[in-house]
Amino acid sequence: MLVEQRYRAVLELRGGSPVSEVAISCGVSRQAVCTWTSKYEPRVSRAAGESPGFRERA
Repeated sequence: MLVEQRYRAVLELRGGSPVSEVAISCGVSRQAVCTWTSKYEPRVSRAAGESPGFRERA
């Protein structure tokens, strides 16, 4: 569930929502949201039927 929460938060940010608003909606600090965006990057699979996901950067 935590990965899904991070995924939604990053999508909200990419959609133009302010960090503070996303943090409030997720019930976490602004710093946590900023950490998520710097730690995770979107990965969209080219295979049919697979949904977008996130992978942790090395």
